Amino acid sequence: THVPEIYEAKEIAGGYGGTLTVNGGNEYEVFYFCKISNAIAVGTSPISGNIATTTDKKSFEVKGGWMKGQFNDEAEGGTSGPKEDALGSAEFQACYGDVKMGQPAEVSLHIKGYNEFAIYAYDNNTTPNSGKKRWIDVYIDDMQNPVTTGIAQSPASVRRYSISTGEHVIKLTSEYGGSKLYAISLRLPKEPRTKWLKGNDSTQVVMQTAAIKPVTYVTKYNNIAGAETKLEWIGNPANGFNLTTIPGTLTDTLLLSGNANCAVGTYEYAVVAYYNNVETSRATGKFIVASDIQATSETNVEVYQNEEMDQITFNYFALSANDVQLTWPNGQPTGISGSGNNGKYIIGGTPTAIGTYPFTITVAGADTIISGQIKVNELNYGNNPILYLYKNNLAYEKDGIHNYLTGKGKNLIARKAKEDGLRPADQYAHYKWVIISEDADANNAEVLAIIRGGANLPVLNLKGFTYTSDRLGWGEPDNGAIDTTAAKEKGCNIWIEQPNHPIFKYMTNISKNAKVKILSGYAHNGVMPIAITNAENTLCLASGRTRSIENYYAEGDRQTAIHEVPTQISGSKKYICLPLAREVQLSTQGQKLIDGIEEYLLSNAESGITPPTLEIQKFSISDIDANIDQAENTITLRLTEEKFSQLDSLRSVTPKITLADQYTHVLPSSDEKLDLRYMYVIPKTFVVTDYISRRTYDFMIELYDPYESIDQVYEAGQWVNIFDIYGRKVATTNEDIYSMILPRGMYIVVTESGKTLKIMK
Repeated sequence: THVPEIYEAKEIAGGYGGTLTVNGGNEYEVFYFCKISNAIAVGTSPISGNIATTTDKKSFEVKGGWMKGQFNDEAEGGTSGPKEDALGSAEFQACYGDVKMGQPAEVSLHIKGYNEFAIYAYDNNTTPNSGKKRWIDVYIDDMQNPVTTGIAQSPASVRRYSISTGEHVIKLTSEYGGSKLYAISLRLPKEPRTKWLKGNDSTQVVMQTAAIKPVTYVTKYNNIAGAETKLEWIGNPANGFNLTTIPGTLTDTLLLSGNANCAVGTYEYAVVAYYNNVETSRATGKFIVASDIQATSETNVEVYQNEEMDQITFNYFALSANDVQLTWPNGQPTGISGSGNNGKYIIGGTPTAIGTYPFTITVAGADTIISGQIKVNELNYGNNPILYLYKNNLAYEKDGIHNYLTGKGKNLIARKAKEDGLRPADQYAHYKWVIISEDADANNAEVLAIIRGGANLPVLNLKGFTYTSDRLGWGEPDNGAIDTTAAKEKGCNIWIEQPNHPIFKYMTNISKNAKVKILSGYAHNGVMPIAITNAENTLCLASGRTRSIENYYAEGDRQTAIHEVPTQISGSKKYICLPLAREVQLSTQGQKLIDGIEEYLLSNAESGITPPTLEIQKFSISDIDANIDQAENTITLRLTEEKFSQLDSLRSVTPKITLADQYTHVLPSSDEKLDLRYMYVIPKTFVVTDYISRRTYDFMIELYDPYESIDQVYEAGQWVNIFDIYGRKVATTNEDIYSMILPRGMYIVVTESGKTLKIMK
């Protein structure tokens, strides 16, 4: 059956993708019969088959089977069809050819939803000849129309038949050759007609409480009197869906949207158009509403007795958290429970009893079952506990440092790095230091906060950072690298750049550029740098498994392996950062290196390793020594006006700085030319650092008056020269200098006798 929506709809939706002809305020579908390269075509809708030059009967069928027929004679076609002014109606004006109705010939149509049927045709003769009719007969639902109605031999005529919008079968026949069929026309009534436009209009699966994918329909003439389009449910109604109408000129757009706030099940619906309470068309669809639950965190966790656990989280798709079932087969751990709201379900709390507690969680109406386990460990803060942060619950890969330190009896307490930042300060207070595992996520919020000094703990980070006196960025390695040949043949080695550094104290055969094996084997994950986002200065860490073995050495023979944290990142905290590949153990030298790092981090005096002293012992400019207050961290250069005037230009001043320890550096460095012109606006600071810890000194120049009183230098009415702090003459005057209008700042006054004093305005 051919209905109006099929002709307008796109082919993907089962239609022909055509357009309608509008004439006199009415819409028509017009189908033209013509000869094109010995083929029959009907409008934009193809007819299979063609007309040959023989008299054999040729059949055709329109896509979908709603129009079919047969011709006996060759189609005349061509471009010599009737002129437009002879058509009798504008909807046929595109007609340009005809098809002869043979002997016998028949065309049938099966249609629904139109209120007029018309043909544009030519009859060979209306007078019986030897008992044979030479005209086209029209049958509507097997009822023949009067033979004389609209019959014309020449020119061709338009014959119209009023029909109801119901379902009809129309048949055109010819018993004797010579009659010609040009086109047929179907008029659409001015009543609401709805059809699918886009979206899923067949079956859509949607989770409870979730939004459906919107489905769009259009209804023509929805705004005329008596017209209405509704959303109707076939069977049980589904809550949460609504049909919104967006008015248009001729066509309204209707959007079916909403959330599946209904029970699990299948819901069939129809978007139905009515005219005077009589249905004119409908488009149907179906929603399958389901429930589900999904884990959004690790479900197997290790937690500690009497400490708040990291939460286990889920997303659930159900009408209520009461639909979520949490089951504890071996009993529920005291202090831990589950609760949900707004689609989020959380298992959390503070466990009070050690043990292993498996659980399952599911949601009503779904087959999904999620299993998990909470292992509550006894928390022993004795024996200098070390916080060992990792990424993966229970299955975290213990690296060589973890295994070595635990073998030494160190108390490593393993905890998953938190995604939302630091723990309470009192929890960190229990630990002596923290190890960030090679398996930890470099962008984890807790890892970032600790690296930036938030936890106030020494950190052994198994990642790579820079350590050098002249740069803070990545480049050629400084005090450690992987040697290509040695790494492939003997395992991972480091290049020693600073053999006298305290961390190398326990290692043997150490010299500059020595290659030292620190791992028992070679593994190609964990030593390449990546940048941490949102860091004030780029924080480079080793990434795991980001390069193939072939690409691993592509950037040169030396790849970074041991570095310390840049000062800007570390602040006043200590960090030693060592990237070690997982799944391998430390070599003997590697173990000794860790011993040195451990002692350095913990500042254990008994070990004989003393961290560098961060101190400026001497500071001078132009051979004038400054006063250094170590308690207040200040450097003061006291000058008389005479001495100040004898200094070189403040644009380029070179200080001489002596440090207390060879492993420390000062920024700005000794012998570096400085611009001190603006130091009264922007104070100058000097930072002493070992690139782990840092100490900041505030520098100032203080001008003092060597005379006992102002009266000895200046009397009102004297001629004086006034200079600013940069030595530029501001004025020559005999006015009262204290009443003069001068910009705020320090000025040097030189009297006629050559005496000087300073004033502040």
